[in-house]
Amino acid sequence: MKKKEINLPSYEELLGDSGQVKEIPLSELYEFKNHPFKVREDAEFSDLLKSIQEYGVLTPGVARKRNDGGYELISGHRRKAACEKLGLASMPVIIKDFSDDEASILVVDSNIQRQNISHSEKARAYALKYDALRHQGRKGGSTLEIISNTAGENAKTIQRYILLSRLNENLLDKVDKKQISFMAGVELSYLTEAQQDIVAALDRKINKQQARKIRDTAEKNALNAETVNKIFENNTKVQELFFILDYRKIQDYFGENFDEQEAESIIYKLLDDWKSN
Repeated sequence: MKKKEINLPSYEELLGDSGQVKEIPLSELYEFKNHPFKVREDAEFSDLLKSIQEYGVLTPGVARKRNDGGYELISGHRRKAACEKLGLASMPVIIKDFSDDEASILVVDSNIQRQNISHSEKARAYALKYDALRHQGRKGGSTLEIISNTAGENAKTIQRYILLSRLNENLLDKVDKKQISFMAGVELSYLTEAQQDIVAALDRKINKQQARKIRDTAEKNALNAETVNKIFENNTKVQELFFILDYRKIQDYFGENFDEQEAESIIYKLLDDWKSN
């Protein structure tokens, strides 16, 4: 069955014609309250610094007024950080009256295509947009489809990222550092906060099979430091390989009637042929 296309407003449509571009002092620009992305001083940031130093800020940030004064920055956190590093006092910003849900959606859509986004950033971003869309009356299935449409990732993968957002900071950090595999993190997301604290305190590397046993033990209300340690003692080490294929890069090979299971079967067959040759 051909997927139904979902028409979402573009970045320009969200901004509309009523947005005012103003030169705003950096001291009056505050970070978005639920901003899921970090500003890293990586190669992209270095390129941004050079561009601003030579040409100035070519693309204005986007912000809305705060009740307590100043402006809440919705898009442009890296531009602001670059301006601060260069010693600039202000930057151009489009000011518009966004609702909380509209602001949350714009924050995610204006950043999700960036390179080098961590698992924790994606998890928080997808959860933020999911909640905003649900507040607007979207239902679960269609909400995941909308996010998939704009992000270019499979809806099931997005659902897993949203589950991952339930992890506490310690466990999420371990997923980013690859001490806990992505799928293991999804399994651990079903634990309560107290149960997650028990697992995090043991400071162990965890694969999917071990995480599944931890989850099963938790569902039996038998999870404590001793039972978790026994899982690692009794579980032989399993080499686990997990990665995500970018939907945008493979969709052309399967046409419009994209079926996940069929595509997976074809990929496995190609790998078998490759291995035999």
